[in-house]
Amino acid sequence: MPWLIPILLLLTLSLFDKSTNKIKPLLPITLSLLILIYSITFSNGVDWVNYHNAYQDQPIESISTRYEPLFHTLFQSFNLLLNNYYISSVLYFLTCIATLFLIIKSKKNIEHKLTFLLFMICLSGLDLFIDQIRQLMATIIIIQATYTKVYTDKKSWILYVLAASAFHASAIIAMLFLFIKDNKKTNIIFSTAISLIIAIGLLNIEQIAAELASQLDVFIFSKVIYYTSQFDVKLRFGVVMAIDLIIIATLVFTPSKKLTQPDRRITGLIFLASCLHITFYLFPILQRNMSYLYIPHALYAANHFKELTSGKTTTWSLFLLTGTIAISLISLTNTLTGELRPKITEWNIDSPFDLSNKNKLLILKEQRCNTTNRISPGFC
Repeated sequence: MPWLIPILLLLTLSLFDKSTNKIKPLLPITLSLLILIYSITFSNGVDWVNYHNAYQDQPIESISTRYEPLFHTLFQSFNLLLNNYYISSVLYFLTCIATLFLIIKSKKNIEHKLTFLLFMICLSGLDLFIDQIRQLMATIIIIQATYTKVYTDKKSWILYVLAASAFHASAIIAMLFLFIKDNKKTNIIFSTAISLIIAIGLLNIEQIAAELASQLDVFIFSKVIYYTSQFDVKLRFGVVMAIDLIIIATLVFTPSKKLTQPDRRITGLIFLASCLHITFYLFPILQRNMSYLYIPHALYAANHFKELTSGKTTTWSLFLLTGTIAISLISLTNTLTGELRPKITEWNIDSPFDLSNKNKLLILKEQRCNTTNRISPGFC
């Protein structure tokens, strides 16, 4: 499974390299490796078949309202220019990674940038990089929004959230960051209240989505109806929920006075993320939104991960870091063992020349679609 190569590389560097300056040149090398792996393992993904249906098989006017405006404009520009879906996809992915590089490279307060990248990849379970191309760019922009919120608190972070939402509508959830303050009590009250409100909304989500879909011709509402047909809205308990509860309890008893101002904001955002993640267990597909909400976890880990190897960590920080590592491992395992993708030892390595051949790609799409539909009827 080629995607494990950059993860193991990043893990090794995070554990053993104590010099931030020495590993700076490795950031672009690692990101270039991601682009290479994406280009040769493209057909192992799942979502690409639906994007292919839209951008290769349908007229432009029929998809102009199907996807968010900035994503559609960017991807369709590549597609019209190159007239090749696969090459357009790789170029779009390259644009995402280049944006990610520029953002991470410019952030002075991210002490260990490769550690940050490691946790961003693992917390997303790799899904973000393998499949979720709209959400990938949205998440990258939310990294900028979160950093601005945490380290400067300038209101410009809101503009980044709006821009990210124009790549994937789910990024609007980051607007909840607006209510996270330096005061722990305020954060606890807000996070608990908003999670309960969302939980009540999820219990009625099918009716709400059906009503909106009948009035607005927007693809997202049709997807919600599809997912509600696949998953019952009910409370589910899992290992990650237990970890969320441990993180919540840890942060409740964390002495705020011992935290720096940025760490007070980061831990406030982590508390919100943990509360929302428990709520999302009602409707599992919403856990895909955690790529935005896990950014504070990655920020905290990037600046405190070295405490684990040096033995200088506090008890509450140990719980927080251990919880973040555990969630990363579980998310990664879920991707590697997911039914919709090949087993670890069965991933296909394809030549970019074959993938750029429209006829060969069409055959691969039909094979992938048939396999996926057997597991999740109606996906393609």
